[in-house]
Amino acid sequence: MTAGALRSRREMKLAVMQHSGHVERCLQAEKGLMAVPHSHDRVLQQLTGAINALGILRQELEQWLGEAQDESSRETLENVVAHVAAMEEECLRRREEQAAQLPQA
Repeated sequence: MTAGALRSRREMKLAVMQHSGHVERCLQAEKGLMAVPHSHDRVLQQLTGAINALGILRQELEQWLGEAQDESSRETLENVVAHVAAMEEECLRRREEQAAQLPQA
């Protein structure tokens, strides 16, 4: 494995960890906010932030996937992109569920 490939893997891991940390905080906040009355807007904002972060991360990883030089890197990135896309879909589902629970004005 080349030094460039190792650096790219470290960069990928760091980017995933940074974005995953934001998403995890958002999901934890959602759990905590569910117990607080009138917090639906805050939960929606947290989920929207998580969806945005996951979308950016997915786009970056898809770009890296297009630039991957070897099969091992492509396979790893395909798996990571699929996982991030699944997390994004789950956040979208949760946001839709949360929006449906908003009190009617």
